[in-house]
Amino acid sequence: MTFHAKSVATFVSILLSAFAPRCSAQSLKVVPAPIRAGVLPAQVRIFCANNYTSEKCAAHSVMLANELSHYPISQLMQWSFAVVPSDQWKQLVLKMGGNPDSPAFSVLENRTTLFESVLFEPVASRSSELLKHFAAQGTALLDIAVSHELGHALCNDTSERRADENGRALRAQKLVSCQGR
Repeated sequence: MTFHAKSVATFVSILLSAFAPRCSAQSLKVVPAPIRAGVLPAQVRIFCANNYTSEKCAAHSVMLANELSHYPISQLMQWSFAVVPSDQWKQLVLKMGGNPDSPAFSVLENRTTLFESVLFEPVASRSSELLKHFAAQGTALLDIAVSHELGHALCNDTSERRADENGRALRAQKLVSCQGR
């Protein structure tokens, strides 16, 4: 397990600067996830909100790294992924101007994607809410969320429709074309 203090400080400042214009006093403090070196490309990092237990951070980050490994994340330049507890999710996303019904959110200009912890550990009320919105749950919903957000990230594209198309292509193990965007 390799932790880079400078990376953490940089990531925290990136998160704060990305969210500061949209979040009055909201901040998200993160810690590096205990992912073994070589599991992910060096330019891809996973973090957990600092109020995660170390056990949950380890478990959820391994699940996320495993899911990411199915996709061409080596095509990303520097990118950070963070897992946020469900009890903080809606408030954080609302303050950022995002859709609180979605369990994932990307800030493209800061090369950061946030995932709600419900994707890794079900919470009854939130899981049923997500099932209604996305007609999926458990690992299927995690796969949809990760591939959709990578659809944004790989093409640096804010379009939800194109991210959905890209996500479907990724799940079908097809190449994503970003031309004409």
